[in-house]
Amino acid sequence: MISPQADRSFAEVAGTAGDPSGTASGSIENYVFDSTPDTVFTWTAPNFYSRPLYFEQVNFERYEGKTPQWARPFISYGDFLATIPVLPYKMGGERIHERMYTLGHWRPGDPTPHQIHWGRHTTRGAIYQGAATTGFIFALP
Repeated sequence: MISPQADRSFAEVAGTAGDPSGTASGSIENYVFDSTPDTVFTWTAPNFYSRPLYFEQVNFERYEGKTPQWARPFISYGDFLATIPVLPYKMGGERIHERMYTLGHWRPGDPTPHQIHWGRHTTRGAIYQGAATTGFIFALP
């Protein structure tokens, strides 16, 4: 950190105060460098995780957006009903015992742009979805 001597600005010390060209004819020899040592801060990532949240609505639950308060239950219910048919695909893409970390999201309450959060596209998810759909079709009389 650089601190000026005798509360003079860098332009005054360098000789550019009042110089219309703005070129420095002096040097920073009259400046002393602060001798405080650098502060070392070690940060450990929190080991906070959850199991896969198959019905999570990141934009809606975490950032709220500009949705009217009265419409939120209807939107959540619609998303819940739309997620049920693709639940086997989501369960194949994100296994039940997999740890999911929330690091990387914006902080709650911060203004954020609308983001589209896509699920993982996996072969295992497609196989699970195909098996569940085929089983459901054969289970119907």
